[in-house]
Amino acid sequence: MNNLLKAPNQRKYSDFRDFVVINLLIDGMLRVDETLTLRMTDVDFIACCATLQREVTKTRKPRIVPITKRTAKLMQELIRESTEFVSEYIYS
Repeated sequence: MNNLLKAPNQRKYSDFRDFVVINLLIDGMLRVDETLTLRMTDVDFIACCATLQREVTKTRKPRIVPITKRTAKLMQELIRESTEFVSEYIYS
């Protein structure tokens, strides 16, 4: 697990994005498609949780997934870094 988290070079935007994705996948035990379709409005950074819309879950039921404060901060940093990309999705 440590080697996986050390693999991305966080100084490059694309690798930092991948690092944040890996952290979210581990924290929430999410599927890749659930992670990549998260919108900024789906994440509550104060309560540290993400709401998965029913359209993207395997069971077709919405669910709320807790995330760590560290991952929430990483996601916020990624959003700040990607302001030049106009998208409602976090991982665009």
